[in-house]
Amino acid sequence: GIPPMGARTAERYVYDATWERVAERNRRYYAKYPNDVAQVKRIVRALLREKIPLPSGGVLTARRFLQSGMGLGSSPSSFAGLHGLVRSAFVDLSPPDDSPTFSRTFLKKIDSHIPFDDNPIYFLLHEAIYCDGPRR
Repeated sequence: GIPPMGARTAERYVYDATWERVAERNRRYYAKYPNDVAQVKRIVRALLREKIPLPSGGVLTARRFLQSGMGLGSSPSSFAGLHGLVRSAFVDLSPPDDSPTFSRTFLKKIDSHIPFDDNPIYFLLHEAIYCDGPRR
């Protein structure tokens, strides 16, 4: 949400609290789906080797893929949704480590999972904690 004006909340506090929550949600996710650790690493390795075109014309990078974890705190079903995304990444016949082939299902899910280009106001409001003027 948008932070209150005049609160003079230290940016560091906001980011420290966010960092702790993100770390906790990641621990819980991987405790629930331990096999996803290897799959996520495989996806990231493949994306570090090659940027993959998305159906909409965008590009899937390792960084963009890792942003799919943003939804882990959004709802009780977010863990299952991310797990489904991770498990759908590759065509089953892909070799384990040699240039795996990403499935079209995965690419379409990623394309719609992080649609910042559809919501430009997110960019404007994302760092609103810095918009309350100088500290006194």
